[in-house]
Amino acid sequence: MSSALFSLPNEVLMHVCVYLVPLDVLNSACTSTAFYKIINNGDLFWRNEYCKNFSFPGSTLRNASARQLQQCCKLALSRKLCNNWYAKAYKEEDDISGFGRYSCPTSILLSQSEIGEGYSWGYERTCLSSSQDQDQEVLESVLPMHKICDDWEQIVAGNPSYVGERCSAGDFAWWSSAPSPLKLHTETNESLLFGSCCGKAIITEVAIKALKDPFIGFGLFDINEDRDDMIYYLWPQISIKIYCLATNDANEDDGSSFLFTSSMSGLASSEDFKSTRSQDGKISHLTCIEQILNVNSPVYESAVMDVRKSTRDSWQHFQIPDGCIGNVIKFTLWGKNICQFPDTGFYSCVKRVAARGVPVIPANQGTLSTLLE
Repeated sequence: MSSALFSLPNEVLMHVCVYLVPLDVLNSACTSTAFYKIINNGDLFWRNEYCKNFSFPGSTLRNASARQLQQCCKLALSRKLCNNWYAKAYKEEDDISGFGRYSCPTSILLSQSEIGEGYSWGYERTCLSSSQDQDQEVLESVLPMHKICDDWEQIVAGNPSYVGERCSAGDFAWWSSAPSPLKLHTETNESLLFGSCCGKAIITEVAIKALKDPFIGFGLFDINEDRDDMIYYLWPQISIKIYCLATNDANEDDGSSFLFTSSMSGLASSEDFKSTRSQDGKISHLTCIEQILNVNSPVYESAVMDVRKSTRDSWQHFQIPDGCIGNVIKFTLWGKNICQFPDTGFYSCVKRVAARGVPVIPANQGTLSTLLE
């Protein structure tokens, strides 16, 4: 059978592949020399024919290499066929071939242990916020404590889950917006940007959770206890965008962390990258965020989602559609729900964020058979 197929013209083989179910095509690539020749190397086949089986973003179809399109298809099928998608996580110690990282989901955010003191400041930042209240309440505080600490089974279920969090209120382990005027709290939004720790990635899901007031029931042992008077700094609505921003690196697929820098395209001046302070002393990166994103279109843009039914500090989990290749995640928190004191204005506060995905395989590495193992 293989020899008969091998004798057929490439155009005929591609036509046959289009009428096979996606999984059959992928499996055939590893068992038939003829199919392997076409499918593994046929850029036009993947871009124009096979990917019609999926609803990939136009930017992925235009810009991804054939290897990366194969990876998107494999990942989309895995998620479709695996009921407990969150249970399959990448473990470096189990990756004998070195290619497991390109097919198993893992955290794509830098951890606080990786950042260290002084790494995400100055002219290089791994995340940016449109505003900030106290100097200590930096956005870096909402990143995971360690690389592999998130319990995705709890995150997907929308449970609180305090794994990987610092518990002491004295640590200032959260981000807080600047207060909004009392009469404008429903009209003031906050933008939170996070760069991927592995550069371009197929982003599969993101999550965020609000802060439970750390000064009510303050103490190491009772901070996670529920009380009738507990305050949760939630937001009424949320939306998510994924961007694939250009970098200054010659090889954008090398797996390096994406960092917001003072030399990024879109910034009118390197001075615009610096934190600015309002008249009341609150920190802002709003000008920087607007200049960077105004010259870029998102790979994916969600609707504005109503999350007013979200309870307390449970995770808000959002699945990203198949094939979204990007390196920047933007959360927009629409409006503010909580006024801390009668005369202080309204706040949005975040305790943790999480994001998972798969680093894109470099365009010149790997084969389809390797990805399917």
